[in-house]
Amino acid sequence: MMLKEKTSKSNWISPKYFLLLVFQIFLVIECSTDIKVQELPITANVENELQSLNSDLNTAADAQVDVLSPNNFKEAQTALQDAKEYSYNQKDSKDTLHKISIGRAYLNRAQDIASLSHNNMEEVVIARQEAISAGAPNFFSSEFKIEDNKLKDATVEFEKNNIKSATKDRANLQAGYLALELQAIKYKNLNHAKQTIAKSIEDGAEKMAPQSLEIAKKNLKDTDAYITANRHENEQINTRAMAVNKSAEHLLKITHDSQNTKKVSPEEIALQMENKQNQVVEQTQISKTLGEENNDLKDVVTDQLIEMDAQHIVSQSLGEVNQDLNDQVSEKKSALDREQKTLNPPISLY
Repeated sequence: MMLKEKTSKSNWISPKYFLLLVFQIFLVIECSTDIKVQELPITANVENELQSLNSDLNTAADAQVDVLSPNNFKEAQTALQDAKEYSYNQKDSKDTLHKISIGRAYLNRAQDIASLSHNNMEEVVIARQEAISAGAPNFFSSEFKIEDNKLKDATVEFEKNNIKSATKDRANLQAGYLALELQAIKYKNLNHAKQTIAKSIEDGAEKMAPQSLEIAKKNLKDTDAYITANRHENEQINTRAMAVNKSAEHLLKITHDSQNTKKVSPEEIALQMENKQNQVVEQTQISKTLGEENNDLKDVVTDQLIEMDAQHIVSQSLGEVNQDLNDQVSEKKSALDREQKTLNPPISLY
């Protein structure tokens, strides 16, 4: 009983794994048959269908279908190119639409195979995408093509239904793309500093600026090691890379300054230092003079403002005095009028 129980457990398959297995078997059977072309209707717009297939191929390439099912994807591209030539040469639209239909059929199969490849080589697909994001195809195009050719050699086995053969080299494929990603990150962040340090050494930094050279080299080495251990810490990498570039550029400047100094006699160096000191003194004096002039100007403006205020106050006071005098005159005039009326009353005629 115990033996039977153990045997039944060892043969047990999880539902998730079973569904994946069934899906893969279905794809193998489906892809082992001849390509099935679903013809477009004769009324279809040729230009629209050409643009649609071209766009879908580009989208599929972005999803790595071109390397996960290379032969089928290539057949789809060939059919599209034939259709474009047919259209350009104004062949019968029926023939052009047939070529587009063939391209569509091969693209559909390529996407099915790519799904199978992705399910069995997910870590490789992720590593390749990260290498692309880091810029590996641009910085190391030849090396990237070599890795892609290795991947195509593997994924073409999926097209032949040889899953075991296709997946045997997954670890090496992943390692290849991871290495390219790391190289690309380092190149993007450290190449300028490397070239600047190399230029400094070429110009004599080892003799002219040995201390600055050691500092620049150490900064470069430390940042290189940091990237190796933390390749996805983008913010820290950017900060460190800026510091490395700055130390490398400083090294180059010190090297060139030392070269120029070496060509000058001690007397000329002393005279240059004296001239710089005099310039500093002169600039200081000018600043001081300007400061004093500014203070004098400020005093003048202040005095003018005080004077204007005083004039305003005086003017206002005079206005008030004039008003008082006018009031007094009016009162005097009224009093005189009343007095005159008292002294000279009106004479009655009756």
